[in-house]
Amino acid sequence: MTATNPIYGKKRRVLIVSLVCAIVIIAGGAFLLRSQPPRHAQTPPSKTAPSPSPDEKNDVPLPPKAVDPVVIEAWAVEFTPSPILGEVVVEPLLKEGVEAVGFTTMALQSVDANCDASSGALGMLERTTTPQQLPGGTPRAALAAFGGYYYYFTGPQASCLLNNTDSPANIDLLERQSQLLQDAVHTLKTRE
Repeated sequence: MTATNPIYGKKRRVLIVSLVCAIVIIAGGAFLLRSQPPRHAQTPPSKTAPSPSPDEKNDVPLPPKAVDPVVIEAWAVEFTPSPILGEVVVEPLLKEGVEAVGFTTMALQSVDANCDASSGALGMLERTTTPQQLPGGTPRAALAAFGGYYYYFTGPQASCLLNNTDSPANIDLLERQSQLLQDAVHTLKTRE
């Protein structure tokens, strides 16, 4: 004897109809979402786009920062370093028969105290009244000549970094700054 419960059959039909409706609603919603553009890409016509935050990269190149020239007062000359170089330190060097100044940067000095300007950590600039000659009598190419003087630049003769500061990052800093200074001294001119 099988008796069918009319309430059980009614519940079953309501459940099936509810599931079919839910599937239709979910499928329809998914279809509508795919057919619309993403909301974040729409800008209301009455509003302007927000300005980029300082942390976001800007594709427009910024003008270079104004940099104070490096001045050698005693010689009345100056040159303009790259802003990347930072603060350049100049110090007179004791070199027999030649006036010379040595160079370093505050950044390099902070890495190793041996990288001071008196050691010519980034190189030295010499000033003579007569042209210099290389061994064998070949004239040395002057960086500049004006005011009765010849100017010669010599890069660093040795690394000023000691064993405890000669990490690859510090060596890279020394090499980059040395090249930047060498490029900068080519702008040497008399003070105006």
